Amino acid sequence: MKPLLAQLHWQNPENPEETIFVAQMEWKDSDSFRDSLREICDRRRHECPEGWLPMLCNESAPMFVKAFNP
Repeated sequence: MKPLLAQLHWQNPENPEETIFVAQMEWKDSDSFRDSLREICDRRRHECPEGWLPMLCNESAPMFVKAFNP
């Protein structure tokens, strides 16, 4: 199976297009992905603005942060 790429963002529920990039993850199976996501959310939860929610997206989402790879 090809590894899948996802990003965790904090999302403003009042304006869903407003997000803050938190982390990027790559995974090959659902168990490792779920554990990684839980660990990142727990470790970085204090950075989430009050009232905002965690949001997971893949490369097809408009808020997915793409960077140039030299």
